Formats: sequence, structure tokens, C-alpha cells
Amino acid sequence: MVSVTAMVNAINDDVVLITGTLTTDSIPLGGKTINFYYSYDGSTWSLIGSQVTNNSGQASVTHQTDKTTYYKVEFNGDPYYEPSSATATYTPAAPQAPAPTGIPIWFILLILLVVLGILTVSEQRR
Repeated sequence: MVSVTAMVNAINDDVVLITGTLTTDSIPLGGKTINFYYSYDGSTWSLIGSQVTNNSGQASVTHQTDKTTYYKVEFNGDPYYEPSSATATYTPAAPQAPAPTGIPIWFILLILLVVLGILTVSEQRR
């Protein structure tokens, strides 16, 4: 029995690495072509590309996405092995709020009001 597994890992903010592993009875199958697909709805699939598995039975492609994306890795079979496929899902991390930097605006306004108040008091004493 032939088995395909799919794994998705984020490389950076917009690029993911999709790795397919092809085995039979836990033995890697090298030299076999597997196809990589993506879908945003889980039902309409578009081909990313095809790769030949290495001696470890693995092949990988990258894909750029900024939203939840479904991936399918598919082996179409050959005269010796039956077809097999697997899916994986990538969901990007939620954007994080930027960390506060510098001086808060309320503090700047407070200092400005204090300075203006001192100047006003100084002008009135003259």
C-alpha cells in the first residue's frame, strides 16, 4: 500500500513550504512524481507544481499565501503502485499589535500644557 503524507511549515510571513512524503509499508519511494495543489475553499484545487521524490521519498514546493489555504499532495500511481493523496491546512498567525515605542502622546501633551502654563504665569507676573 502506498501512502502520501503532507506537511506545511511557514518559512516567513507569506511563504509556506509544503512537503510530501511517499512511502510503501514505511519504506520511502524515491524517483516518483508527486503533484502539489492549493485551494482557498477546500474544493477547487489549483496546481502549484510537480516534483520528483528524493531517496527519502520526499519532495517540496513553496507557495505564497496570506490567508487560510488548503494543500493537497497527490501521487497519481504508476504500474507498480496505486494512487494516493493527503491534505494539510495552513492558517496564518493573527497579526500582533505593534509594541508601543517612544513617549506616549498623552505625556507629550501634558508637558506641553505645563510649559504653556508656566509661560502664561511668567507673562502675567511681568
